[in-house]
Amino acid sequence: MNTHTRVNVSVVPFVRNAWYCAAWSEELSDQLLGRKLLNEPVVMFRDESGTPKALRNFCSHKLAPLSLGRRLGDRIECPYHGLQFDGTGRCVHNPHGKGTTPRSADIRAFPLLERDTILWIWMGEPALADPAKIPDCGYLNSHQRRTVRSVIHVAGNYRLSIDNLMDLGHVFFVHRQSAGAATREMEVEVTEEGDTVSDRRLSTATTGLYFFAKALGDVDGLYDNWLDITWSPVGVLRNHSGSSRLGHGRNIGAPNQEDFADQMGTHLLTPVTELSSLYFCANSRNYALDDPGVDEIWRSWQKKGLSEEDSAIVAAIQAAMPDAERLGLKPMPFLSTDRSGVRVARIIDRLLAAEAQGGTRA
Repeated sequence: MNTHTRVNVSVVPFVRNAWYCAAWSEELSDQLLGRKLLNEPVVMFRDESGTPKALRNFCSHKLAPLSLGRRLGDRIECPYHGLQFDGTGRCVHNPHGKGTTPRSADIRAFPLLERDTILWIWMGEPALADPAKIPDCGYLNSHQRRTVRSVIHVAGNYRLSIDNLMDLGHVFFVHRQSAGAATREMEVEVTEEGDTVSDRRLSTATTGLYFFAKALGDVDGLYDNWLDITWSPVGVLRNHSGSSRLGHGRNIGAPNQEDFADQMGTHLLTPVTELSSLYFCANSRNYALDDPGVDEIWRSWQKKGLSEEDSAIVAAIQAAMPDAERLGLKPMPFLSTDRSGVRVARIIDRLLAAEAQGGTRA
């Protein structure tokens, strides 16, 4: 196997010409929301029509954070001297002196689109912000599914979390306790189409995956099980996992809903700094749609499995990197379960090189 050596994620820049998750829709109400994204402070708000807007979180006058101010209709008022900015970043009101507002007082605005309950932000060249490149997460709005969401703050570079999620081999070890996962043989298919990488795994006539076997009513029974995940540039991962009655495999279109239980997982990684990231996660299930108790089961999974297990091991690796670098050690992805992560790393490296060569960095 090609033991591609990944770049030192503690110092790499970010791919800026891409759509990243800035927030879940529900996080942005009539209040200002300040976040650091790709090492840049951003303030988000909704205008009077409810359309989301994003600006650089600095007043041009004395650099006061606009997120500490207030929203006035379609504008943000700076908390320091009352300058007002509209959703395009233009300074439209100066309450001092003759009220002049020089063009140099304008601040940067970022493309921000709301789709599938996600606020997508483009931090690179605005002219390249193509809405058609936003990945499809329409299942988050499906009436045939119930979705539970969370936001996790990870003390690690976002690429470490992407690598962790693409490496499905970790599931049966890191999540042995939280998900009741037992090591099993699975047929593995890794594919790459354009800039999209998928890892699909299937086992037949084995004990069911814990969440789904429980939903199907027999935790000790035999099922067909699958674990699939797909990555799209740059921090978008969608996974599909479930268990079905013997012989059904991934027959998701089966007419009898009771024959399978599954979930669509949404994993959106957005860099905060080189050493930290935001992890927006959601699980959208096809069963127990009106059962708040099952909601709590998935919230517990997000807290235990995705935060205390996955993100904790990512943070531990990040913390160990200075010592590893001092000793001249680098990751060695030689396991078969590393194949999809290696392909993803190559694509991210290629996108970074293309931006550096083309001078498209903002």
